[in-house]
Amino acid sequence: MTTDAIRRWTTSSPIGVDCEDQGLTDLTVSVQTDNFPTENSWNVVYSSNGAEIMAVSTYNNLNEVISKSACVDISLGCMTLTVNDSWGDGIITDNAITAELGGGEIYSSGLASSTNPFLTLVAYLGDEDDCEGYTLPPVALPPTSATSKPSSEPTNIVCTGYDKVLTVSVPTDNYPTENSWSVEYESDGIAIMAVSTYNTENEIISKSACVDPLKCMTLTVFDSYGDGIITDNVITAVLDGEEIYSRSGNSISSFETFTADLGECDGSPTNPMNPTKAPVRDPTEAPAGPGSCQTKGLLEIYLNTDNKGNENKIVVKKLKKNGQGWGNRRFVDEENFASNQLTKIERCLKKSKCYQVKITDKGNDGICCKNGKGSVRIVWDGTEVTDTKFKSGKQKKVRVNCDD
Repeated sequence: MTTDAIRRWTTSSPIGVDCEDQGLTDLTVSVQTDNFPTENSWNVVYSSNGAEIMAVSTYNNLNEVISKSACVDISLGCMTLTVNDSWGDGIITDNAITAELGGGEIYSSGLASSTNPFLTLVAYLGDEDDCEGYTLPPVALPPTSATSKPSSEPTNIVCTGYDKVLTVSVPTDNYPTENSWSVEYESDGIAIMAVSTYNTENEIISKSACVDPLKCMTLTVFDSYGDGIITDNVITAVLDGEEIYSRSGNSISSFETFTADLGECDGSPTNPMNPTKAPVRDPTEAPAGPGSCQTKGLLEIYLNTDNKGNENKIVVKKLKKNGQGWGNRRFVDEENFASNQLTKIERCLKKSKCYQVKITDKGNDGICCKNGKGSVRIVWDGTEVTDTKFKSGKQKKVRVNCDD
């Protein structure tokens, strides 16, 4: 049932100020409380530097909607909305949390009650794809609604001698029972920490332990079904307060087992994560087809490796808004392919953007024909872009959906 709301309008900029006159854009955020108004507060900051744009520290009326407006600099990119509920049961109301930028709605939570329960709820606000690359943290739940495993072990671990605290965090997806992970010393296989099971969807489990920072450690993550961990949440490792590893689950794609080196390995810092047992997809399997991506375009990459598939890597990036170079986000980042096998990679991507597919061969001799008959075929939304044997060299770059 929709509750009657008291609307209180406030503004972070003086009444009558035209944001456009200042070269800025107006942002309006509206958040309603429920029958327990003193539990709620919220604020909006620039995601890049944490500078506060607007804030509501308290509500005083039942079912009150407070809307705040401010002139914002959209050149600073993404903004972060954080909503707090001190009791931990969320905001029990049918009205939505909304945000408008330049008069157009850019965010709506839907029924606010659909996000419950939470202590802290985070949403990213931005124009078009300003917030691409930002990963939403999991909703902070109240202590009375704990997940099957704690989100982390106590952080007040005191290490002796030269040991340092290592904290590793691994998310699961909608199929939590498929995942487990462990960290061991590479030299002798001595276990440092392990998680044998997940029971809650989209849960993040963090483990901490005292470790020798001068030794190489191996993080091994398992997915029994073989489709990997399908989530935007990030796998991280922090050693002595410094992040030494970070990677989105979605950037790894399908795997049954993958490993990442942590710490000092072969005299170098943490190495990239490498799938070690990626299931080979059936080359005769029918592609999903362009229609499966709804409003987006379907990118299909067919890699037929030669005798040295472990030398190959495929990375897909998007052209920057200014047209100068390629962004940091990797829509595809796969390597160490099985030799003499056909692997198909599919991604649903925006039709309005230009992308680069980069195929790398560490042996500098291409994927055909010295070490077998390899090839790469790229298809965009049902139309073939290229079918190349990539006969020589270290890398080949192919532009997809670009006006050139």
